[in-house]
Amino acid sequence: MAFFKNLFVKTPKTIKTGVHCPAIFIPGSSAGKNRFDLTFKMMNINPKNVLKLVVNSNKVISTTGVFKGYVVIAFENNRDGYENIKEQAQLLDAAFAYLVSRFDFEEFNAVGHSNGGLNWTIFLEKYFGNYDKTILNLVTIGTPFNLDRKDGKKTPMLIDLIREKNSIPRNLKVHAIAGLDDGIVANRSAWASKDIFYKTVADFTELNVSGLTSYHSALPQNQLIVDSLTSILRIPQ
Repeated sequence: MAFFKNLFVKTPKTIKTGVHCPAIFIPGSSAGKNRFDLTFKMMNINPKNVLKLVVNSNKVISTTGVFKGYVVIAFENNRDGYENIKEQAQLLDAAFAYLVSRFDFEEFNAVGHSNGGLNWTIFLEKYFGNYDKTILNLVTIGTPFNLDRKDGKKTPMLIDLIREKNSIPRNLKVHAIAGLDDGIVANRSAWASKDIFYKTVADFTELNVSGLTSYHSALPQNQLIVDSLTSILRIPQ
């Protein structure tokens, strides 16, 4: 296991890996770096060939695995709540800076389950403008864009996300996936993605899944979602 302190370290030489468009995954609250292992297996990817980063609140990063096109970023503070989500977006910025400093890529795709989709959205609005990189696709899975509200009344977080939405890259394609039988995230909260991305980005697509694997914790293993990820990410193995 390697450790990296985001500050006070000289920038290392960039490693040329031949991976030009990695896919970076972020799990939701209470989930760790292995959250997507079954998803990767369903995509015929060995989880041992996934670079996994864990960032603590001091921006110290521990890493396991190898960089072959797939990355998971997890946080020691993986708690729910808007203040924690904002901190996680800051830690995502530190992790992204780590990846940029070490690996030679110009484009990437992003995937977020649950609060991971919120982390990506805040990062794109507040921090991504500092990087000379291109994000092609953002896939949000069961993301509570209006937190736990079920009545549609906008939370302070959703109001903030809507206010800052014009900072999101215009050429981005967003795929917002919701489970109709989620059980944790209200459909109206997941569908609030439209308030942020519709007519803001180049392409916005909603996908609703139902059935036995459409509840919140099972969504990353839903076969339709896995097939969609495989099609969207298109990383040769």
